[in-house]
Amino acid sequence: MKALIVGATAGLGRALAECLAAKKIDLFLVASDERDLRALASHLELTHGIAVRTLARSVTAEAGWASEVRALAEKDAPVDYLLFPVGASRDDDTGMLADDRALELFGANLIGITHLAGAFLPGMLARKSGCIAGFGSIAAARGRAKNVIYSASKSALRTYFESLMHIGAAHGLRVHFYVIGYLDTQQSYGKRLPLPVASPASVAERVVASLDGRSHVAHLPRFWFLVEAIVRAVPFFVYRMMARRA
Repeated sequence: MKALIVGATAGLGRALAECLAAKKIDLFLVASDERDLRALASHLELTHGIAVRTLARSVTAEAGWASEVRALAEKDAPVDYLLFPVGASRDDDTGMLADDRALELFGANLIGITHLAGAFLPGMLARKSGCIAGFGSIAAARGRAKNVIYSASKSALRTYFESLMHIGAAHGLRVHFYVIGYLDTQQSYGKRLPLPVASPASVAERVVASLDGRSHVAHLPRFWFLVEAIVRAVPFFVYRMMARRA
């Protein structure tokens, strides 16, 4: 068995790599920092005795990059699990980004992911097996005045993965989408957050345990399902006041 993880060297991506390696699943890891990739690959090979290959590449809207990744990842055997714990955000994402900056965020959070999933999809459908997992954010529950492109991208990504669930249903393809709440990472360090943070390891364990199950959308930790339902249900003027205080 082989898993491809895009965004593998930090936070949830690294935790997923650890969990899958512990299950003796070979890995193909994609991330932007080659040095971090090499260090992680060496650690996983030594600790778990699996085969790990890497590719230093950023997720992008560029045409052609997805076919390159697929060719390298499936050079020796097909990919069974395709996971996208990847994303990018900017502090100045307040609705007025320059075109190139906005496209960069759309590429990292949406377009690049759809390119790569689409590159692997025909093979998985033909084999009538495989698993594709996408990762969203509670920040995409509703529009707000900050992280504008980020949240819009993650919202669209959820719709895309729900569509993949329909496509894969008749072909044995499992498709999952996880809405992630606050995680204990560098991005949340030192911030005053209204709800608890979860460890990437605990979330990764839940994800890996569900990969072979039926296609679904899940909130991790689970209480975020209720939080999202409340956020979506309140009138706009109430939500606007809540967002100002967040």
